[in-house]
Amino acid sequence: MIGTRLLMETKAQRMILAMHKLSTHTPSSTNPASSISTVIPTSVEEKESDRLDQVDRLVEELIQWMHRDYSRREQYLQHLAGTLAQQCTHLEQINHSITMESSSSFSISTTPTDHTMMMKKETQWIMALRQEIIQLFEHHLPSVTLPSSSTSTPQHTVPQLSTSYSASTKSMSPSSSSSHISASGLGNEDDGDAFYNSNRTSMTSMMTDQQAHFYHRHHQNIVQEMKQFIQLLDQQLTELDINTKRMPQLQQENDSRGHSESMYERDAAKTINELESSLKNEKQHNESLATKMADLQQRCAQEVQQGQALRESQENQEKEHQLLVKQLELALEQQEKQHNLKMKSGASEWNQEHQQQVNQLTLELDEEKRQRQALEVQWNSYQQRQDQQQSELKQEQQCSADLRSQLIQLQQANDEKQKQLDELNGLLNKQNNHTLALESQLTQLQQDQATLVNQYSYNDGGNGDATVEMTLIQLSKERDGARLETQEWQTRAQEMELKLHDQQVKMDDLMTELQTKDKALETLQSDKSTSELQVGTLESQLHHLQVEHKELQQGHGRQQELSKDSEHRLAEATHHIHSLTEQMADLKRQHQQHLEKQQQHEMQNIGNQSQQEDWKKKYLDLEDRLEKAQQQFTHRESGYILQSASLEAELEQILKEYDRLTRHITDFNSERKKYEEQISDMNQHQHRLDQQLADLQVQVLGMNDSQGTTMAVRKEFRQLMAQTKAAHQQQLDKELQLRSTLEQERRDEKQEQERLRWDRVNVSVQTHFVV
Repeated sequence: MIGTRLLMETKAQRMILAMHKLSTHTPSSTNPASSISTVIPTSVEEKESDRLDQVDRLVEELIQWMHRDYSRREQYLQHLAGTLAQQCTHLEQINHSITMESSSSFSISTTPTDHTMMMKKETQWIMALRQEIIQLFEHHLPSVTLPSSSTSTPQHTVPQLSTSYSASTKSMSPSSSSSHISASGLGNEDDGDAFYNSNRTSMTSMMTDQQAHFYHRHHQNIVQEMKQFIQLLDQQLTELDINTKRMPQLQQENDSRGHSESMYERDAAKTINELESSLKNEKQHNESLATKMADLQQRCAQEVQQGQALRESQENQEKEHQLLVKQLELALEQQEKQHNLKMKSGASEWNQEHQQQVNQLTLELDEEKRQRQALEVQWNSYQQRQDQQQSELKQEQQCSADLRSQLIQLQQANDEKQKQLDELNGLLNKQNNHTLALESQLTQLQQDQATLVNQYSYNDGGNGDATVEMTLIQLSKERDGARLETQEWQTRAQEMELKLHDQQVKMDDLMTELQTKDKALETLQSDKSTSELQVGTLESQLHHLQVEHKELQQGHGRQQELSKDSEHRLAEATHHIHSLTEQMADLKRQHQQHLEKQQQHEMQNIGNQSQQEDWKKKYLDLEDRLEKAQQQFTHRESGYILQSASLEAELEQILKEYDRLTRHITDFNSERKKYEEQISDMNQHQHRLDQQLADLQVQVLGMNDSQGTTMAVRKEFRQLMAQTKAAHQQQLDKELQLRSTLEQERRDEKQEQERLRWDRVNVSVQTHFVV
């Protein structure tokens, strides 16, 4: 009870400490300093974990000591059961003889003093034995309730005896605790000793028949109490036998549990293989996505450079166009001035010059049309490229969404696997406890065998030659039973060792798979963060490209309007030149129309400026949105960092549990070696007992027969058989030693293979995946 209570308290303390760690690792704020402080464990928590480990070790040592003390108590009880059985048979024989003698003593009163002295000695011996049994129950079986004693010690006279007997029977009642029983037994013994010490001189006098009858009745009451004590001991021993009979049932349950665990581990291995295949596919998919993202980044950079070049070329063309318009306006003004002058000087010369100027203007307009067509072709190709990039970005967004869903599924699967691993750890702990119970029962059986051997050797020394044959028969039977039990326990111990080794190998495999999965999860998370960063950068680049595209479209529209205006102006100028030849009034009207058109153009420029202001506002809104998206991304990134820190803390706890399991496994190996040595010692002791039994049989066989020759031949034959048995036993011992050495070498080889596999699987995967 004390051991189980300590175990429960230590488990509760460990759970509280784990919850405290999880509470410190939870993301309380987005501040990176606070996240770093939660990840780093404090020295107080480390001291607390060390203290809990020490408490675990102390509790395990206390439980082992309690098991050993309990086995020692059971050995002592079995030893006392045998001695009490012999003493009870002896007491029954004495009681029978006393009843016969008491019946004759009442009829024949020749020797009352001898009878009373014998009764006195028997009562003294029985009272001492009763006190020893009460002390035995108090020390080894405190939970057993003893029956109340109805005996009392005799006094000086018969009336005093009767009164003291009635008073003792009325005062003593059945108690539930062993302390009251021991006190009453001690009081009775002290009263009896005081009576016999005070009245030792007066016992030589003659006693009446009533006193003899009272002693006889007192003796019978004590004998009945002794019988009750012996019945209680028999009940306790039958309970122990029932516990030993339940061993095969427990073994069958253990086998069924092992079968269910093997099925569960197969299912776990299948799911683990599926997860590994899915992880490999996701890694390949991530690599392909990384290559596509790199290509897209290169294409976007190229497109940006081309867009900048186009923008610069368009700006240069706009500047040249404005210069041309200004030059045309200046030329028109000069033409008007020259026209006014030439109208005065002569119309012929003016017409020739005017035609030359018109031809130059037409050539310049053709060149501008060609440049505009080339710009339109470039702009169409740029729009096609931009459409392709948008489609590719949409595909990449879909792929990233698929990756996120797959990551969520993987996290759920990992959680399920973690739960399955926790269940497997619980089953392993139960099985380890069951193996400890089986090993304690094996030690109890071995100690019972040793106590039986000691008991029979003690009985042989006390009874002499008269009980040699009986003890030989009993020794032979018990030897056969002990041999069968030792063989069964050896087979069971070997099976349990094989199961423990298999479970250890499976636990190592599961730990390696867990570590690989955790590393794969870390790589996936890093890939996810990098992909999200790349998606954000691409989206920002898309927004910039769209803005630039819209600006280029506006500039192209302006150029088209300017080109249309210039064409319209040229048409008006030609019409104005032709009309000048006809009428001067038409020139004035055209001049007025030209002024109106200039005003309209100024109004259009004002509308374009308002559109530019609207685009600037939209650009500022987009920048605000980008800042908000960056803040959300940093918040999510801090959450992922905290999750990775909590995962690292859980991994540290798993590694600590793994170290504790390895320590338990080493302890199991040392205990197994001790048990093997004890089994070999028991086999040697059994062989010695067989030899002693054969020697005793040889000594006893020829004691009653008169034929000496046949006995000598028999003795020689038995000696030869003993020698052959000894030789065969030596050969068997050598074979067992060779077998044990080979098994140890095999275990060492398996451990070396596991270590090499660990290095090959885990050490070679310590590189980080970088896109």
